[in-house]
Amino acid sequence: MVLGVGAWLRETPLFWQNAGGYPVWLRDAVFSLFYPWYALSLLGLVFWQCLMLEAALRTRWTVVPCILCTLFYWGIFCGINCVILSNNIVNLINGRSLHYH
Repeated sequence: MVLGVGAWLRETPLFWQNAGGYPVWLRDAVFSLFYPWYALSLLGLVFWQCLMLEAALRTRWTVVPCILCTLFYWGIFCGINCVILSNNIVNLINGRSLHYH
């Protein structure tokens, strides 16, 4: 959830300007903590997927819930990647640099 909010704020142009009304400490936190949190979330998701696979193989009745839960979390993570990529694609189409704010 925090990663999704960070991705949305990171790709919002008003967030990086004083006109947006966001506090400076929040901009600094998003700027410095987004990619470490992104990497940690990806590692946690892979670890979670391994745990779910092990649980599904150990007991038969947990196969469907484990698959659904893992697909749900991967869907959220892919949605966050879509937010990041869509803004960068729009920037490239408009002739601006990546991560332009």
